[in-house]
Amino acid sequence: MAAYIPAGPTVNLSESSSQTTVEPKRGDGQFSIVRLALLQEAIRSSQQTRGEDIVALVGMTGSGVSSIVNSLLGCQFVGRRVDGRYRLDVDAGPPEIAKIGHSRLHSETLFPQVYRQEGLPYTLVDLGGFMDTRGAEYEVAKALATKMILENAKSVKLVFCFDSNGLNHFSGSSFFQFINNFAAKLLRNGLEENQRSIAILLTKPSKSDTGWHHTDDLDTDVKECLKGLKNTISQDDPIKALLNALLNEEGPYLMAYNLRDPGALGRFNILLNKMEAMNEPIGKFKLTYSAESVNTILQRCTVVVLGGKNLLSEYHAKRQEKIRFELELTDLNQQIDRLRNSAQREVLEDGHSLEDMESLIGENQQFVERGLTKLATFDALISEKASDIASIEEAIELWKVEAEKEVEYWSEDVNQRGIQPNIRDEVVEVHETISSYPYTRKVTRTIPIRDRGRSIGHDFVYRGPKFLRVERDGLTGTWSDEMASEDKTSYRIHYESGIGMDAIARIRVIVKKGEDPQEQLKLHELNMRKAQFMQEKSSIEHEKNLHNNGIDAARSRIRNLEYQIERQKHLNTDLEVVEGQKGGLIEKIGKLSQEISHLNDEITRLRPDFELLTDYLRLSQDEYVAQDPLIVEFFKEYESYQQSMAGEAN
Repeated sequence: MAAYIPAGPTVNLSESSSQTTVEPKRGDGQFSIVRLALLQEAIRSSQQTRGEDIVALVGMTGSGVSSIVNSLLGCQFVGRRVDGRYRLDVDAGPPEIAKIGHSRLHSETLFPQVYRQEGLPYTLVDLGGFMDTRGAEYEVAKALATKMILENAKSVKLVFCFDSNGLNHFSGSSFFQFINNFAAKLLRNGLEENQRSIAILLTKPSKSDTGWHHTDDLDTDVKECLKGLKNTISQDDPIKALLNALLNEEGPYLMAYNLRDPGALGRFNILLNKMEAMNEPIGKFKLTYSAESVNTILQRCTVVVLGGKNLLSEYHAKRQEKIRFELELTDLNQQIDRLRNSAQREVLEDGHSLEDMESLIGENQQFVERGLTKLATFDALISEKASDIASIEEAIELWKVEAEKEVEYWSEDVNQRGIQPNIRDEVVEVHETISSYPYTRKVTRTIPIRDRGRSIGHDFVYRGPKFLRVERDGLTGTWSDEMASEDKTSYRIHYESGIGMDAIARIRVIVKKGEDPQEQLKLHELNMRKAQFMQEKSSIEHEKNLHNNGIDAARSRIRNLEYQIERQKHLNTDLEVVEGQKGGLIEKIGKLSQEISHLNDEITRLRPDFELLTDYLRLSQDEYVAQDPLIVEFFKEYESYQQSMAGEAN
């Protein structure tokens, strides 16, 4: 089930005062998730980091986080013995900025504190001591403030502070438990996605009963210790991946921070420069509630919503019932007005009296009877036209079958005797000039003429319907190359007989019968006749429909007249019944109004508790509580209640 987060703020998000003294809202004295002042403090804290690059220090209560913050802000420390115990206090430089506590049960820093220092390229955030034992209300408020301040930032680098006295060469269980606890509680997607955005800062190095002692190369000792511990972890353990990131060549992403070492701040800034910022952190963090606090919250929420849900459900049910009764009352009033108006009329529709209307009924009934007889005539004509159309369609189908048959559409032949060779003598006058001085002589000679015979040529040319093939018959002679159009509607070929030979040749053009223009004309005539019959049939059907509409209108008129007559007869009786129903509805609405008013008073009394629960879920985004089916259903009903109240106000 998706989480239901109530919309609309009820707390001023621009609240900037940290000295709020608003008391917790209470209804029947049984609900107090967190004090409203703590919620406002969480809001105030989150505004300070909006759009900034932050470095957030987090650690167990008593691990020295606040002391590290003071050191980063320029404070100098000196060791002192107080009540037989040795501790470090701020000695020189700026005064103590972050409040330092010396109890492992209660941290001095309840809410995340934001610090800016001139010269620091980042905003410093002290997230306060984890595992604080001040109770569920403070734990919830602190978890809410932590999540909001981290997710409001532009980017985040996380520094986990761990008391180095919990780390040794023989067992790393406390160190691993520390990392697992923080990763599981704080990071929504665990360690793997954010390895390069996390560093480990070892605090309180080499503490003894007699005072603080520092080795010359503690960072190297720590790295060697972690390398040995890494070998004891399975390859698929997320801690292994984090240790690899801590100890990689670009790292390590860890250091021991000696409060009395003047070079510690510089080495810390170098460590931060190696890290990758966690950009766009919205949605990357979780609420760090304990299981006990979650159960406590859910129990207290359940106490509120159980009583509230019952009231709201009853309110909605009675309000819907009242609305239904009011709508019924409106309908009854309209019905009474109509009945009274009708009862006052002495004549009915269109000024006709009751007797006139009965006469109209008779006339319309006669029209219907005549119309039914006419409809039978129309049906006979339509049937006749349908038969004609079927006959034409049958003829068309037969034509289509015949159209596929092959027929000889055109033929042409040539049959001509050949021109034979012929030899004959002819006298041809040939003029020759023979010159022999002093005279000229003319000579005439006879020359034989030889006729060798000739070939006969013929062009076969076809133009007509598309042909299937051309068949040629010619025993002698030669044919030229055929020339046919692409659509096979024209054809040309030349025939040539041998010299002196007879010319005997024939061409036949074969087409489908349907390609014959005469046959196509027959099909066109059939289609025209079919279209004519269909138009005649459609015209008859249209006339029939008009007639049918007239019959339906007459029947409707009869029913309406009969209804009007019957209504007039029972009008007075109906009016008495409706007025009786109206009286009963008015009584029910009055009773429901009193019950709804009482429920509104009860809901108003509990509204502070509802608003506090709304504030908590909106600010915390607590999915565990928000997804509880009972709470989801409660807020749906409460939102519906608020909408109904707003509607009534308008």
